[in-house]
Amino acid sequence: MNADEYVIYLDSDALMQKKIDYTTGEILNEIGMAIEGIAKALVQAGKKVFLAAWDQSEGKGIDDILLAGRSAKIFPIN
Repeated sequence: MNADEYVIYLDSDALMQKKIDYTTGEILNEIGMAIEGIAKALVQAGKKVFLAAWDQSEGKGIDDILLAGRSAKIFPIN
């Protein structure tokens, strides 16, 4: 973690993916929890953290957006 700023890029449907714990029936959002943990660790390390977002109709992932000549909007987390 040598950089001072980090941008988190997720596929547009990443936070909507849920997993069910079949032993308890609990619905888990493991991706969301993992991203939150990464962002918190970076902030605690004194890093600036941003989250990238785009219109899902333009593409699912950042690769789709870039290939289409588009760009993501970057939002500061801290």
